[in-house]
Amino acid sequence: MKVDLQTKKGLKAVLNVFVDKKSIQEKMEQRLEELKNEVSLKGFRPGKVPSDLIKKQFGKAIYGEVLDKVLKETSSKAILEKKN
Repeated sequence: MKVDLQTKKGLKAVLNVFVDKKSIQEKMEQRLEELKNEVSLKGFRPGKVPSDLIKKQFGKAIYGEVLDKVLKETSSKAILEKKN
C-alpha cells in the first residue's frame, strides 16, 4: 500500500491510496475459498464446487465485494497513518 497526500488550496487535501494487484488477488482467492464451503450449485455436493466455477458465475460480485472491503481497510489505515 502506498499513500500520497496532496494539499490543495485552503483546507482541501487529496489522499491517494495505491494498493498492489497482488494483495487484491490474494484477498480474492481467500474469499473464493470461503465461498467454496457455502455455495451449493446443482450437480455438486455441498462444499465441493470448484473455485473456477464459482469465479465464472459470481466473479464480478465477489470482485466488487473484495474491492469494497480493501478500500475500507486501506482508506482508514491511510487516514490514521497521515494523521500522525
